Amino acid sequence: GEHLLFHPFGYTTFSVDITDALRAAGEQNVLAVRISNLGTSSRWYSGSGIFRHVHLTVTDATHIKHWGVAINPQLAADFAAARVNVTVTGENDGQVPTTAAIRVVFHWPEGSVRLPSEPAASDAKLIPPGASATFSVVGVLLQPMLWGVRSPSMYVAAVELVVSDAGGPDRVADRVDVRFGVRKVEWGSKLGFRLNGESLKLRGGCLHHDNGPLGAAAIDRAEERRVEILKRNGYNAIRTAHNPASPALLDACDRLGMLVVNEAFDSWSKGKLADDYHLYFDAWWHRDLADMVLRDRNHPSVVIW
Repeated sequence: GEHLLFHPFGYTTFSVDITDALRAAGEQNVLAVRISNLGTSSRWYSGSGIFRHVHLTVTDATHIKHWGVAINPQLAADFAAARVNVTVTGENDGQVPTTAAIRVVFHWPEGSVRLPSEPAASDAKLIPPGASATFSVVGVLLQPMLWGVRSPSMYVAAVELVVSDAGGPDRVADRVDVRFGVRKVEWGSKLGFRLNGESLKLRGGCLHHDNGPLGAAAIDRAEERRVEILKRNGYNAIRTAHNPASPALLDACDRLGMLVVNEAFDSWSKGKLADDYHLYFDAWWHRDLADMVLRDRNHPSVVIW
């Protein structure tokens, strides 16, 4: 077989493009993901194997880049409106130039109720083969429902990449639905942490990735249940000790109103154990940190990195 990727840090989400390694149509493809968890690499129970979701994603040659949607809501001073800045990176992995634009529609999380606002659309851009382009659109939400620890209101941005094929009608080549929240976070030496204009004390604890007797597998319902239990017992914040959490945990924190201190690494260039991340830190920290930020930047629950 053909080796496609080595990834040393088991807690960061990553992707690999397998297109060029696929066999011709009709032939069998075998994709093998192998885990090598050797030595003393963790100060806590790490588990072993593939314990988070693996997805096979099939896209058009012109598509929205993986984690290529950034949503940045800006609240007005009186909280009466929110200016929602949406930045999208589109890629063209085809053989010919493509003209594309972005269209964004805002919904409630259920997706069935469209908000009373016109779709936000970008100008069209020509994307050469093998290149990418960045699109920016701005939407406005009037009297937005705010995300907070007591009332974690969420929205959905339906982001479409619209392609203009030569001689044909416009078509939606790709679509990504991104959940986001509208909130204002402030830090100060006198007032401390403020969420939506109100001072708030963080009452939290460190949360490791395992689910107790269920092991290290990030079962979606188990991740959600942990957050529910903490909320019932007065917690309003967690620290992801000592690595990026699963997407399922952050999704639960968004839905339930739990603030998150998003931690990256347990060790840097100086190790704590013989086989931990310090062996790879110098070569990999930038990529792993970038992947963490790109994956988690739209979560309203994340307030500290």
